[in-house]
Amino acid sequence: MMRWNNGYRNADGWKKIREKLEDTKWLVCIVFAMVAVSRLLVYLNFLIWSGRNSFDGGFFDALSIYDTAWYKSIIGDGYWTEPRWGDQGDSANWAFFPFYPLLMKGIHVILPFDYDLLAFAVNSVFFAFALVLAVKYILLTREDWVHALVFVFLMAFGVYNFYFSLLYTEAPFLFFVAAFFYCMERKQYLWMGAAGAFASGTRNLGIMLVFPLAAHYLTEYFGSNRFRLKTFFGNFFGNVRLVLGTVLIPFGFFSYMLHLYFRVGDSMAFVHIERAWGKGDLTNPFRVLWNSLVNVDSFVFYLSLWGVWGIYCAWLLLCSKRWAEFVMAFLVVMIPLAASVIGVPRYLIGCFVPLLGFTDGMGRWRKSQIFALCVFSFVLGEICLWGWFDSAAFVM
Repeated sequence: MMRWNNGYRNADGWKKIREKLEDTKWLVCIVFAMVAVSRLLVYLNFLIWSGRNSFDGGFFDALSIYDTAWYKSIIGDGYWTEPRWGDQGDSANWAFFPFYPLLMKGIHVILPFDYDLLAFAVNSVFFAFALVLAVKYILLTREDWVHALVFVFLMAFGVYNFYFSLLYTEAPFLFFVAAFFYCMERKQYLWMGAAGAFASGTRNLGIMLVFPLAAHYLTEYFGSNRFRLKTFFGNFFGNVRLVLGTVLIPFGFFSYMLHLYFRVGDSMAFVHIERAWGKGDLTNPFRVLWNSLVNVDSFVFYLSLWGVWGIYCAWLLLCSKRWAEFVMAFLVVMIPLAASVIGVPRYLIGCFVPLLGFTDGMGRWRKSQIFALCVFSFVLGEICLWGWFDSAAFVM
């Protein structure tokens, strides 16, 4: 198992931090404090940006752009029976999965605040608990608290961190994926299945969690058995909790398909409607990536660099033989790339495992390099946040 070699491990002060990280109560307090500070920085950035740009709207007016309107349409009107929006009137809200808007609508009944304010609070809580689970997972699989701290810093203060407090699905999806991997590693298969069901009801990529589970089972099986057909299937079907957990994963996904079938007559409407955004037809992801890489005078070049980064992260996980994590990282970069580079950065950052692979690779770095990367990620995060306030295309 690769461990970080950073020179901090034996210092008395850092030993105390490690002890606090291993105590769940202290871990929750530390992570929530970091998330609170990072959310405060988002607001302070808004104050500076709005002053320099003479913006006469409020904080949530600046944050609530792009897809937030689609989620509000689902919360307010449910799923439409026909397309309404877009330049050609050919866009509908079917592309957005139901769990998150249903959750927000339910919370709004209890706490009837503005949806943007409510999302900022709810998603920040989802984000914080996702990072708590990420730390516990890293300590469980890497046994390295410095690694865990760097991961949390890059998530809370690094690039695209503001997405985890918008009326978007990044924060809940991150939480469910982190919960899935943590429960899978601890063999809590029913909880794992529940997390997978919520993930597949939150975003279409959630159903792909069946593949890292398959990789996990294969790793466990071949780690202690020679292949025999009887034991291969017998070990799986003999574990009732594992079977039920597996069956639960696609529940959210298939429930939405069933709803679309009765609502609009097309269970795959969430795929077909993507054509309104020019992303309906899947193609070779490497061709999409290459076409964007050579387009150096456009913002898609920047987005394509994130695709390269995602492939690199998957490669690191492959090299370290973390098969389940590799499978998920590979899928989460290749499936979006098969349609477009648009949105690839937030898909990668919001899916837990790609950054986990990247921080694995940082284990060989010098302390000065790790510090420089944290500073770079923070600065790029500030640039992207201002780009969001400016409604820039490169942060979509």
